[in-house]
Amino acid sequence: MTGQPPETVPEPLTAGAPPPPPSSWRRRLEDAFCGVLMITLIGAGLLGVLRRFAVRLPVVGDWVMGVSLGWPEPLSRHLVLWVALFGAGAAAADRSHIAIDALSYVLSPRARRVAGVFTNLVTAVLCAVFAWLAAGFAASEFQNNPADVTFFGLHSCWLTLVLPVGFALLALRSLWTLGGDAWALLQGRAGKRPAA
Repeated sequence: MTGQPPETVPEPLTAGAPPPPPSSWRRRLEDAFCGVLMITLIGAGLLGVLRRFAVRLPVVGDWVMGVSLGWPEPLSRHLVLWVALFGAGAAAADRSHIAIDALSYVLSPRARRVAGVFTNLVTAVLCAVFAWLAAGFAASEFQNNPADVTFFGLHSCWLTLVLPVGFALLALRSLWTLGGDAWALLQGRAGKRPAA
């Protein structure tokens, strides 16, 4: 025993306001939505694999694949975007997204908070730019390919709306986190003022 206090690990840049309680309606809705997307993605993938193997066996192929199953692969491709963007939005809301927080080990708590405000600002700006560009892409799809039908009679232009909506959601989540970090930073500064 050296009498030294044990070393503490600094909290990462993404730490701050606690995540919403697990019982909140927003969290339950996001979990249910992402769960349905994942189950659908796995089911479409399994149907795509079944389709590939059943075609090689003529008798089983005719019996199992009495209908055309051309939709599982394009559905899987689109669902990957939905799962990625909405899953990232749910993770960002809980501050459990991937973060590089090497600076948190060398910065003071106040400097970590300032770095968190800066990174959230950059993230919000980039996601807003991507949402704007994706909205232009979706608008061009509506204008140029309005009759392009994919699976289940869905027009492909409707499926591109996941990009602007997903990036806008990420931008809003980053702004929300930025506001929380900036508020905590201001509260910390206000709390250190000398009493009058």
